[in-house]
Parts: sequence; C-alpha cells; structure tokens
Amino acid sequence: MPGDGEGTRANSRVVQPSTENLMWTLVKSMEPSCEEVSEMASGRDGYGMAWLCLSSVKKGKVRGLPFTSLDLSGCNLPPRKIFFILEQLPKSVEALKLGPRAVKGEALTLLRRFLETVGGGEGGGGSGSEEGGKERPSLKSLSFAPSSVSPSEAKVLFAVLPASLETLVLKGNLVGSEGIKGLAEWIGKGKASSLLHLDLERVGLRNAGLETLCAAVEGKSLKVETLKLSGFRGRV
Repeated sequence: MPGDGEGTRANSRVVQPSTENLMWTLVKSMEPSCEEVSEMASGRDGYGMAWLCLSSVKKGKVRGLPFTSLDLSGCNLPPRKIFFILEQLPKSVEALKLGPRAVKGEALTLLRRFLETVGGGEGGGGSGSEEGGKERPSLKSLSFAPSSVSPSEAKVLFAVLPASLETLVLKGNLVGSEGIKGLAEWIGKGKASSLLHLDLERVGLRNAGLETLCAAVEGKSLKVETLKLSGFRGRV
C-alpha cells in the first residue's frame, strides 16, 4: 500500500502545459495585426513567428485574430520558405500581395500550384477546400508589386487565376501582349465573373492588346466597376 501522503502528492501533481499550448498562448497574447505578420514573414528574423501566427489561426487554436490580408511584396526569403508560409494561410485571408521572390525562377511553379488551390484556379469554381477536408482561403484580391511579372510568367499565372477574384492589380508589370492575351483567355472562359476592380496601369498595353481584351469581354456578364489604364500606349 502507498505510504502516508503519497496519494495526496499524486493528486496534487501539476500538469505542465505542452510546448504547443505555450506557443499558442504567446500568439494570443501578442494579438499581431496583418501588417505585423506581413513584416515578420518578409524576413529571416521573423519568419518562424509569422508561420506560428498563421498556423495557429488556421488550426483553430487561436481565435479572434483579424487575419484578412498578407503582404509579401518586400519579402526576401527563398521561394520554398515563402510558399511554406502561404500553405499556412487561414481561410480568413482574402487579400494577398506578392513580389518578385514569389513569382520568378523556381517560385513560378510553386505559385501556379498555390493559385490552383485558392478560389477555383483552372476549375473556375473551387470550394476553398483541400485534400483532407482542410479549408483554404478564397482569395478576393491579388496584387503584384511592380516588376514582379514578365510576359512569360503572366501567361502561366493568368491561366490559373482564382475565379473568386474581385480585385486584380498588375500596375507596373510589363506583361506585354503575351500577358494580355493570357488575361483575355481567362476572361473569355468566364472565370472573371466576380471581378470588380482591374488595374492595368503601365503594363505595356497597346491597341492590339486592348482589342483582344474587348473581344474577350464581349457577351460576358462582367461586374467590373473600376478599370485603370494609365500608361496605355495607343488610341482609344
């Protein structure tokens, strides 16, 4: 039989919180904003904490944090680390801004794969879900920092733009006729039905490209409210 007091010591044993619970508590106490998480995710020093913040919300371990957007336009991380972050985006994130590091070189294939999972991609519909039943974001706004997207990259990416997009910002990216053709094909296939705002300022748009876009729009029930064409090189 246990000696005197042994049962009491067993009953009063303190249960230590797990490391995971401690981290989730830390995130909750920090209450980081979208801007703070974006800044952390853009550099090596804050990368791990940004991943933890996003992962905690995605897993439902931390609730009440208003993560609705992520800006990685100034990110200097290697492509694989960038997309490791993007894989942790909670469903609440609706706006994303990307820079060259998330588009060029080996990042292009990763970005294409990512866009195919958020808001429909080539399927044109999309449920915002991934394999295993985990919900993915349904992007409503996608922006690219200037000089992030070239014509050849645009051709690849525009084919898988999410059908959920309401805002697409390409300002300052010289996508040229090849990119405009890819955008027109996306519109022509009826995948731009949710689009409200399209920014094509300084993208290298010329008369032929504008005609291609107009032909794609013809007969489509688009909801576009704002179309920016500053820098258009041609006659309207």
